[in-house]
Amino acid sequence: MGIYHESNTFLEKQTTREDFENGHLLYGAALLDEYRDAYHEIGGMLEVMDSEPDFEIVPLFYAEATPGGSLSADVTDFLLAEVKHLLTGALPLDGLLVVPHGAAVSEAYSDFDGYWLRLTREILGPRLPIMGTIDPHCNLSYEMVAAVNALVAYKTNPHVDQRAVGREAASLLVGALKGRISPTMHAIQCRFAISIEMQHTASSPCKELYQVAEEIAKQSAILSTSIVLGFPYADVPEMGTSFIVIADRVDHAARAGLHKLNEYALENHRKFSGKKMDLDALPEAMRQAQKPLLLLDMGDNVGGGGPGDSTFLLELLEESPDTNGFMCICDPEAVATIRDSPGSGFISLTVGGKTDRLHGKPQKMAVKLLGMVDGKFSEKEPRHGGQVHFTMGETAIVKTRGGNTLMLTSLRTVPFSLQQLVHFGIDPAQFEILVAKGVQAPLAAYQAVCKSVIRVNTPGVTCADMRQFEYRNRRHPLFPLDVLSFPKGRGAGLPEPAQLKPELLHNWEYYTEGPVVGSEGSVYFTDLLGKHILKYEKGSVSHWADGNRPNGQAILPGGGHLVCDSGSGHVVRYAADGKRIGAVSPERIDGERVHCPNDISLDSGKGFYFSDSVREVGRVYFVGWDGSAHCVAKNLDYPNGLFFLRESQVLWVAESYKNRILKFDLKLPADHPDYRQVFASLPYHPTNRLTGNLPDGLAMDAEERLWVAHYGMQAVQVLSREGKLLATYDSGIPLTSNLCFVDDEVWITGGFSEPGPGSLTKLRVGIEGYPIS
Repeated sequence: MGIYHESNTFLEKQTTREDFENGHLLYGAALLDEYRDAYHEIGGMLEVMDSEPDFEIVPLFYAEATPGGSLSADVTDFLLAEVKHLLTGALPLDGLLVVPHGAAVSEAYSDFDGYWLRLTREILGPRLPIMGTIDPHCNLSYEMVAAVNALVAYKTNPHVDQRAVGREAASLLVGALKGRISPTMHAIQCRFAISIEMQHTASSPCKELYQVAEEIAKQSAILSTSIVLGFPYADVPEMGTSFIVIADRVDHAARAGLHKLNEYALENHRKFSGKKMDLDALPEAMRQAQKPLLLLDMGDNVGGGGPGDSTFLLELLEESPDTNGFMCICDPEAVATIRDSPGSGFISLTVGGKTDRLHGKPQKMAVKLLGMVDGKFSEKEPRHGGQVHFTMGETAIVKTRGGNTLMLTSLRTVPFSLQQLVHFGIDPAQFEILVAKGVQAPLAAYQAVCKSVIRVNTPGVTCADMRQFEYRNRRHPLFPLDVLSFPKGRGAGLPEPAQLKPELLHNWEYYTEGPVVGSEGSVYFTDLLGKHILKYEKGSVSHWADGNRPNGQAILPGGGHLVCDSGSGHVVRYAADGKRIGAVSPERIDGERVHCPNDISLDSGKGFYFSDSVREVGRVYFVGWDGSAHCVAKNLDYPNGLFFLRESQVLWVAESYKNRILKFDLKLPADHPDYRQVFASLPYHPTNRLTGNLPDGLAMDAEERLWVAHYGMQAVQVLSREGKLLATYDSGIPLTSNLCFVDDEVWITGGFSEPGPGSLTKLRVGIEGYPIS
């Protein structure tokens, strides 16, 4: 099952159901017929499943449209209804293969792929294995990672390995269904976005980045590695580059692999920003280039949503004497005009530039009709996109008085195949200059005839210079839109305490708690006695929601919150807009009443853990997404902060009135002697005050060191993987309550007394938090 669309949010025109009908909207056996022999991931999936006699293939549907604007409300409703209807009607199933693109945006859901994948998970339940492929131009979200067991991105750009990647995803599913493997996906969103110009995987700097990923993949415990290059033309919080490592069951090697990829990329991030050949420098570059020359029109990249009618390069061809060039322009109006024009000589025609002035002016020229064709052609070789059948709509092939050949189409068509020319009797080798409206994708086809390539930074909705766009929803910091700073001590080392001073971000009238960072870069925190959930953004604090003594919280995929509502005795769910949905924890678990929910940690694929802070008989509970609940630990003296590491199935708990951190190995039965261990006993306050010895909130960095907010000590303490105290930093807040990582900084809550006043401070530690998984 697949919904495949790359949505450019800078386009005003939306993508409609008609666009999918003009692309591929296939059901059941038609899906099999279209792709079984194709160089497409579905073809690879079918190849593997056809070789497994124990499995029956149940084809559902595949919807794909040419990249364009955001999905309209009507087509969004239609696609989601198809997912619900077809998937529900196919039950029961043993497993599912999905084919999202990863960069679809709808009017209602900015992370449309994450939404329909989560919908799929809700229908199928938490245990059924779901594996899939993604385009490396995906903008990877938390929701996508949480919804499926494994996603594998194509490893080439141009994408000529789609069938192989489809085989890889299907093999993971077969291995899981037969009990041979248990794929666990780990992912990290990076602090930069690779320029579309530099995303050619066979050339530097991407070539070296993929070599790092290949070395990681050679490890026995690693099942797959993926580099998600990102799609810069979607203004969404997930926009940017990400990495995925899939391991068999639980393995530290996957986290180490992610760290290695991220470190390499950050150290070399400036190499990925691009060269930007502008129009004014192009004529000289064209004169020096070997012919035939391929000009790539990056600002009107049809594969990125470009309208296909930009005229900047057309104007250049017409003004250059004896160029003998070829160019394809989407202009249904011009096609209709020349079709209805009598005679066989030159006629006056206005070509291109009809979408808007961003893509150049309409060009008035004299043209002669060479032929009218239906615009349908097929590709049998492995080319970018893996599609077999294409249609350009009614198409006119004309010769301009300037000597250039134009193909005028009625539908926007991606330039992924030379059959676009050859099928209609046009020999691409006869031209000195060919223009393709793309960046990397056309190379798989055109390099066979072109001796040189120039990528041109033309204006347009797919301009290669990201700085030309106004982003409102992206994450921060993000290179090249922001400058990345790397303080000394970044990475494995910790900064010296004497060199690190807390910086005040905001003072508040109440004692503060529960900091978490949203995917859009905002930080949310609670004020407990003030009964508010607050949002810190760009130096100011605003009200987000109300609660009943809200304490610790976690952000769900999609932007909703789970909040420990200590006054009501429940964990409460809030929608992404701050609307209270209701309690998600029962009043009693294992026969015991829940008293005071304090802090929370997600197990994104299964549910969440929360602490019930009571002296001497406190408990830690788990609540599943399916509504199940049970006690994980009991008889604790005020369990407080939590951190759950999904990959190793380990839960750390701050036992405040014992001044220590406990470690629970959840892979073991509760009666096993190693199930519960004392991970670290913490230092006492010099005055031995009781309030000076209360460990509170917990966080983990990318090196798997545990960071502890030590209430009363005015301190943040760092513990090694073995529980050794490595460093103590001044938090700037006497009653330090909690902390979270915001990029390479630690943000801290607390107060000077309870009920207040309180503060929000930060430490520039130069170390990132533990990646999403």
